[in-house]
Amino acid sequence: MAETNGGDCVLYGSANCTTAALGRAGTLGHNEEACLYREMESGQAVNTLGLETALSSEIALVDLPPYAPADDIPLDDLERRLPGRFDLCEDLLRWLPPAGLDTANVRLEFFDQVGDELACRLEQIGMEKGALLFRFVSQELPHFARFRTYGTESSLGIVVVEQAIHDAQRRAKTKGVENALALLEDEEAFEGLWLLEVIQKLDAAEQVSRAPGGQGRVQHRREKDLHKQGSSEVLTYEQFIAGRKVAGATSQPAGSHLAATHHESIRGFLNALIGSRNGQIFAVDDDAEPEQPRFSLGDETADGESALEQDARFASDEQQTIAARVPVEQRLRRRWWDTQRSIVNAVDRFIATLHEEALQRPLGVVDLLRLRVLLMVVLGAGSKRSFLQPVESNGVVSLREVLPSRGEASWRRLVGRLLFEFFRKPGGSKVPLINKIVLDVDGASALPADVVECWATCYWAACASRVAVDEDNVPYKPSVAELRIAPDLYASTRLLPNELLGDLVKKVFDGACDRYGERLGVSTTDVVREHERLVAAYRTGSCAPLVPSSATGLN
Repeated sequence: MAETNGGDCVLYGSANCTTAALGRAGTLGHNEEACLYREMESGQAVNTLGLETALSSEIALVDLPPYAPADDIPLDDLERRLPGRFDLCEDLLRWLPPAGLDTANVRLEFFDQVGDELACRLEQIGMEKGALLFRFVSQELPHFARFRTYGTESSLGIVVVEQAIHDAQRRAKTKGVENALALLEDEEAFEGLWLLEVIQKLDAAEQVSRAPGGQGRVQHRREKDLHKQGSSEVLTYEQFIAGRKVAGATSQPAGSHLAATHHESIRGFLNALIGSRNGQIFAVDDDAEPEQPRFSLGDETADGESALEQDARFASDEQQTIAARVPVEQRLRRRWWDTQRSIVNAVDRFIATLHEEALQRPLGVVDLLRLRVLLMVVLGAGSKRSFLQPVESNGVVSLREVLPSRGEASWRRLVGRLLFEFFRKPGGSKVPLINKIVLDVDGASALPADVVECWATCYWAACASRVAVDEDNVPYKPSVAELRIAPDLYASTRLLPNELLGDLVKKVFDGACDRYGERLGVSTTDVVREHERLVAAYRTGSCAPLVPSSATGLN
């Protein structure tokens, strides 16, 4: 504790520089060492720590050990070797170099937990508020970093990895959470309404943890305290966007708002579908039973077929006769119609429920996650064919391709409904759902990455519905209402130009084109060009219902 005229400085905890703490070459330390630093008003530290009595007794000078000056610490040399600050948010690395460093000929090196150098790819993408921005690509997360320049080698600096911090912040998994998250680990899983059920289970687990007596109660109280202290603030989306325009916002997205919750796993699954992992098309021929989704709850028997054979109710002649009466084609046809109807109903139910809940509570990033899931479900079940049949002439039924391109159950109509309710500005007292979105921010002006990904999915879906062609390569003629949806979407989200055309939006577009484009009749070139046209119209302030290029014959 140090008392100064300007205030009291308190350092408390334990951070011993020992082998047990730091380890040695090739061996990790095993002690957790940490200190916390706090500044207080002058004279407050002694009272807070209850040291009045201990410090009031006189201390004889003869009892103090004699002062023995040590060697001078080479502060100037140590200052020259300061590495600066390194922050890694997903694949975006921010390096704030020490003052006065010439960064023109600097080489950065990264190391793992035991000090071995990592193989990585580093691409500088800009500068922001004195920090250099890099795209960092590596198989492993870095723990330490340093720079080299003109024969000078800095000391090692700690890389603050946001992902690791959020992993530590997540609450312990309950059995229900583990079962829900296990569904995401199936390599053959694809976008489906089951994702909404997983989100619902995670929401239920979250509410249990926040119940009186649960460990979430403490966390919730801490969050409220943060709001009182001003270090975090809850803003409507409109307030946040307006504030960042004034403050001079960054074009680089911030970390995911979902990162400290188990919902981050859903976000990762969606990104994997349009990124590194290819989903499997779920097709069934007329000689095989359709494969059932793998919704394991952890309580099934290891040998289900044997168990059924031993149960007289299921092995009886009567049950086998009933099953034989229903042809395979009829069962597939029924399942195809059920799948189509369940998606249409899910969209209607989602819209109605969200409008009802918006009257009782503010909407948040989890609701945007639901929107993104449902859009990807609709896109994943769509087809460029105008009319679909449950069983085609070749005897194959695809349970992935259930939404045609025309009609009441078309994917274009369902996309339009979702975007209309969220972004269109209708007449009367009804307001778009984006007006009910709130963000919990900590003063940063960067838009969270999960929000940008949701908007990017909306942009792609809107552009795709405008430029798609049917099986005869004929474009669709949009209605006046459909023409107005996309301009309202861009005007409501109000991203910066660098964000609208930035890397994160581009990544979502590239992935969506690869996964959905060919099946929906959407050309990668056309959808990107349409996005750029809508961005240009938004930047010029045009409120007119922009006609898609496919309908005007533009190339």
